[in-house]
Amino acid sequence: MLRLRVLGAVDLRDGEGRELRTVLAQPKRVALLAYLALAAPRGGTHRRDKFLALFWPEHDAEHARNALSQALHFLRRTVGADAVVSRGTEELALDASRVWCDAVAFEEALDANRVTDALDLYRGDLFEAFHVADTAPEFDRWLEQERKRLAQRFDGAVERLATDREAAVDFAEAITWWRRLAARDPYSGRITLRLMQALAASGDSAAAIQHARVHERLLRADLDAAVDAEITALIEQLKAAPSGYRPPLPRPSSKAEQPKAKPPRSRRRLTVLAAIAAIAIAGGTLALRTGLTATPAPIRSLAVLPLDNLSPDSAQQSFVDGMHDVLITELARFPDLSVISRTSVMRYRGTSKSVPEIAQELKVDGIIEGAVVRDGGRVRITAQLIRGNSDRHVWVGRYERDLRDVLVLQGDIAEAIAHQVRAQSAPLQPPRRSSAGPRDSLPEELYLRELYRRGRQAELSRSQIGIQTAKEAYRRAIARDSTFALAYAGLAGIYGLEAGYDYAPMLPARDSARMMARRAIALDSMIPDIRAAFAVTLADAGQFEAAEREFRRAIELGPSNPRAHYLYSMLLVVLGRGDEALREARRTLELDPFAPRVALVMERYATWLVTGDRPHFRLPVRERRPILKLEPGDWYARAREAVELAQEGRCDDARAEIRQAQQGVQPGNMVMLPHLGEVLWRCGDRAKSRALLSQMKRRPDAQLRGFYFAWLHTVFGENDSAFVWLERNHWTMSNLSQLSASWVMDPLRSDPRYLPLMQQLGIRK
Repeated sequence: MLRLRVLGAVDLRDGEGRELRTVLAQPKRVALLAYLALAAPRGGTHRRDKFLALFWPEHDAEHARNALSQALHFLRRTVGADAVVSRGTEELALDASRVWCDAVAFEEALDANRVTDALDLYRGDLFEAFHVADTAPEFDRWLEQERKRLAQRFDGAVERLATDREAAVDFAEAITWWRRLAARDPYSGRITLRLMQALAASGDSAAAIQHARVHERLLRADLDAAVDAEITALIEQLKAAPSGYRPPLPRPSSKAEQPKAKPPRSRRRLTVLAAIAAIAIAGGTLALRTGLTATPAPIRSLAVLPLDNLSPDSAQQSFVDGMHDVLITELARFPDLSVISRTSVMRYRGTSKSVPEIAQELKVDGIIEGAVVRDGGRVRITAQLIRGNSDRHVWVGRYERDLRDVLVLQGDIAEAIAHQVRAQSAPLQPPRRSSAGPRDSLPEELYLRELYRRGRQAELSRSQIGIQTAKEAYRRAIARDSTFALAYAGLAGIYGLEAGYDYAPMLPARDSARMMARRAIALDSMIPDIRAAFAVTLADAGQFEAAEREFRRAIELGPSNPRAHYLYSMLLVVLGRGDEALREARRTLELDPFAPRVALVMERYATWLVTGDRPHFRLPVRERRPILKLEPGDWYARAREAVELAQEGRCDDARAEIRQAQQGVQPGNMVMLPHLGEVLWRCGDRAKSRALLSQMKRRPDAQLRGFYFAWLHTVFGENDSAFVWLERNHWTMSNLSQLSASWVMDPLRSDPRYLPLMQQLGIRK
């Protein structure tokens, strides 16, 4: 049976679980399949004329019917000849026995009172961040109404389940569901009040007050509105109440559906007081065995190799990977240490290379190796610090704790290692905080930490599937804990990537990025990634001075954060400050030697700004090839490779590379098309290149993406047209960096119109 998921990230798989990428690359065909599954009458027939009006409104009847026939032929060939059924000559239907759809299953589960089954299916709103171009307004109206209807059913079911759990005095579970609603609508005073009441009823008044403060900051920052009087009254009531006070919950309203309750699930919260108590109680469980004494020469740079999983259960690997990620983050807090990023060290998992070889490749003084054993409720970690050039052990430590104390354990190891490598100053941010303040940079629950780690890993691919996977992971983390600041920062980056890579409509995605970054920094302003995410939204809005302050603060908080250094180098390129940009770009590559291609490109932008020597700018082939091995699924890296091959006159290779790049992205992607257009132009297919540019200009959002039209007009030698489109562009920091330093824009920078344009954008060079 074909499995179609349209709630959240769109996904389509065959009966053996294989992703049908050829269908997913054609949004209109996926939308047609979804409409057959969901539109009323559900399970009934639909006239062909309806599909012509919905999906091909710009065509005359003959061409629209031909387009529908081609789409149906493709779908039947791909998903099965009997999946889409023709009834007579004018009617179509979907065979529900051949196609399973999560939105249909969601409603069937709700109707059968299997509420928890239904909620497990709802991974996000209908067709979330899925853009279908050139459809009729009627389809957009249907999609919006259906999205709203399903969302209302979901919200209602979650609220009924939360209320039911309150009635059963299972406040931990009720809080989980109220948090999920609060994450979906953080501006709702009613939901905020109910979550506060559940938290207070569970005995956690501090968390109730904290959530109210976050809600208040969001209202003021985004809507310029005041908090509801009932929330203010409850805050004052909780402040004045004696310790242990639990206010009564509101009477539950009558429920149309009685949800099937999940079994109670305990949830642990780790506060500073609890951590101190755990240390006092478990003082005898920490065993440190000091090995050989460190040599006098200081160790200033480190790489933490992937930890070995020595647990009897191989399923604990995910837990071990999370421990590895946390250890890197904890060590990166120390200003005197340079810590190589996780992405660069993961390639050494299971390696047979010696420590000196690894240290030489990563250009570090020391290597951390370690192993983790998780057995029942206990965790044991053995870590060792090895001098890179001599393979000599500097220090060995063995730690054991209860699982509930794992966050304290991670901080202890980081502090011990930092002490051994002569880091004299304390971390710039304390690793644990009071429960009355914002959450720590690392989530208190291992489940949240794992979701965030998986999101970051998926995000690195830059593919549309990877971006959607990351978005789902971050949203699941927020649904579990609506005060988890890092997940909001992760979403800010995701929305920015969707806008930048043309995975979603630009303006809504950028608005969402801005909103998520604000939420993150309102929750916790002491985390480097959050500061950097906020800085990007400021730079995209043209607020360059404010963006620079945020980037500098991010680097101050996380000196070993390669992402902050890379993004700051991009801003400095935009501002024309080549020496500083080159310093930050090189620092990025020191911290992440196997950084994505974009970091190397930024280094060359900065080099050109400093030296003016363009021949050294383009990346040599011998350096490009290893990047493609590291990023085999990155269509953008392949597209840039194709352009550079075409610039070098290697057209056969360029055409082969651009074909591979096109397979990784939807047809009509506005970022892919100028790469294709330049390859066609430089390789002699100039008529096709001009036709492609004309096709791009028919996009409804063409006015927002003038940079890409200016790019091709510059390649064509048409500077006048290029400046016309640059005046119309909706600028981002990424586009501005290309305008400031990319090789293809060289002809524009000598034009007398260039400097006035930059000054108009607030950039003085």
